[in-house]
Amino acid sequence: MLLQYLLPPHIKAEGKGTVKVEPDQAVVTVGVVTKNQNAESAQNENGKITNKVISALEALGIGEKEIETASYSINREVDYVNGQKIERGYIVNHQLMITINDLKKIGSVLDTAVKAGANVVHSLRFQLRDENKVYRQALKEAVSDARKKVNAIATSLKVSVYAIPYSIEERSTGIVRPFDTMQLESVNKGTKIMTKQVEVTANISMICTIANLQQ
Repeated sequence: MLLQYLLPPHIKAEGKGTVKVEPDQAVVTVGVVTKNQNAESAQNENGKITNKVISALEALGIGEKEIETASYSINREVDYVNGQKIERGYIVNHQLMITINDLKKIGSVLDTAVKAGANVVHSLRFQLRDENKVYRQALKEAVSDARKKVNAIATSLKVSVYAIPYSIEERSTGIVRPFDTMQLESVNKGTKIMTKQVEVTANISMICTIANLQQ
């Protein structure tokens, strides 16, 4: 092994920092599902309903950029009866992902989408518009946590370490965005949604070199 790869006497510790904050953004996914014997008819019907849903959401104050297509699919519906294949027609599924910056509107968005024709409500996710800002706070806590561990170890060994760490390495990032699956039956007029905190975690590894070796 080359000497430059050898570390001087040191203490290594892992640090973890977690910050929990209230979300300032939500993402709702709703869908429009249509069925018809003819694929084109199923598509046309789906398109009309989807456009109606989008128009209703825009009238509520949701911007065009906040409404995206999450997925779009056309599938044949097939059943088997007594071993016989029976084609039931076509199913068109158009899922819309709606970003909501005013959390007070979540219930209204769901109610409006369903009233306009959305017949599937998939999920609701809470998140942060600026996750990096919160992550940096968690990172500071992780560094502080690791430093306390290094100092505790140094004290027990009766040595001191340099104030500036030899190295700090980010290990992993964890962001827990509360996620709820929803059923259409649970969405009624005046739907009330309770927000859930977003949890951001930072993990680091710190190496501090020993300044003196006391006997």
